[in-house]
Amino acid sequence: MRFNYPLLFSLTVAFMIGSSYVSADNRSIQTSAVQASPPVEKLFIPTDGVALSQFPSYNRLSQSVLIELTSDHEPINWTSTSNQTWLTATPSGMTGQLITLTATPGHLKQNTAHFAIVTVSSSDLGPTPVTATIRVSLWVGSTDPQTVTISQQTVSLAANPVEPWVYVSSGTPSIEVLNVYTGTAIAIFSEVAPTIGQMIVSPNGYILFVVDTTNYKIIELNASTGAEIASFALDGPIASDFSFAYARPNAVGTLFAPGQSAINVATGNTVSEPISIGIPFYDPLIRATPDGTRLAIVERGLSPGSLYTFSVTGPAGVLTITEQQNATITGENCAALAFSSDGSRLYPACGYPYEFDVYDWSTLKQVQTLPAVPYPNNATFDSLGDFVGGVNGIYQTDDVFVFNTAGFLLGAIPTTSYSSSEGQGSDLLVTSGDSTRVISATDAVYNSNQTLMFRNLPP
Repeated sequence: MRFNYPLLFSLTVAFMIGSSYVSADNRSIQTSAVQASPPVEKLFIPTDGVALSQFPSYNRLSQSVLIELTSDHEPINWTSTSNQTWLTATPSGMTGQLITLTATPGHLKQNTAHFAIVTVSSSDLGPTPVTATIRVSLWVGSTDPQTVTISQQTVSLAANPVEPWVYVSSGTPSIEVLNVYTGTAIAIFSEVAPTIGQMIVSPNGYILFVVDTTNYKIIELNASTGAEIASFALDGPIASDFSFAYARPNAVGTLFAPGQSAINVATGNTVSEPISIGIPFYDPLIRATPDGTRLAIVERGLSPGSLYTFSVTGPAGVLTITEQQNATITGENCAALAFSSDGSRLYPACGYPYEFDVYDWSTLKQVQTLPAVPYPNNATFDSLGDFVGGVNGIYQTDDVFVFNTAGFLLGAIPTTSYSSSEGQGSDLLVTSGDSTRVISATDAVYNSNQTLMFRNLPP
């Protein structure tokens, strides 16, 4: 049985007046010469979207998430309410503590998603209460999910952390939306962009961000309907595998990308200097912690690989992004990268050696070695806080491995006949919001007719 490890994040808030920092390799990095007012204190819930499920043989009916503040203010009291009778929540607590969400399906309709909103509020910060919400879904399945394979060209994948959906881009103007349990089509978002690259879903499941690699912009879509909400121009040109991250520094949605200024999603304004290291990155892949205080970049395809870390400080209106460390790592031909759930460790997936090496974010020293097989090329964390690593495992018995943060193997997932003969594509692996399913695609290098695979994670 895998347990629900809470997602714990610390938030460091500061504001700077034009100055400079010295990076790990003694390079000075200029910061923005703008003074900003301290941010308004808010409740912050790193995991503000939760997916629960029930099936005949197993269930995920409870999850605990952290209630935090966007400052170093002393702990304050909070209370919570649920708008649905089938979902209960810890009624009260203090910031820095967990709220536990528990579903009781009863006679809810099967094979459909049910939704609830939990509102967390506090009056300890002044006369006007501060609130935050958690969006929760519950899927009640009449049968246990099985392995499903679908012929599907796949350039990028994104899993909704709340809805039981996965978004699939073949690089064409459309996005297909599929059910994570059955693989059946839910919707097609047509004419989104001439060419679609990376996709990211917001933690509450409401928003889908999509890169338009033709017009050099990130498009914000309604994750349920595909309707465009806004778009954000990028400094071009950008590569077809352009990478970006979404996070919420000071509880404000923000987009981060290598070589680009951070973008405030609500206003469309740039709020930092470009993320840079003085020289151009080589095929960079970026990741961020949910609170946006930590960033990491791995340069793909290099032998040996390179890792960079950055801290993000300041209120949402003026962010200062400072390089913390950079290091040449053991791994070669890196293809993916994941943050641990507490933001303290980095998990690059590199083709050689045939293992998942783990690095401390603060020092970039290797702290763990997780065994694998040729060739690691996928890395993510599921909602239980467990690391899920995938390999391009031609002729291997297994090609997905699940480890807890202590480094113990929780289980391995067998290759399908397709991934055994064709491998698994790089950075083409996601997990469902309830941590019961893993969705990945075969490698296009070996067969132009890719296969999308839906499999069960270890219970």
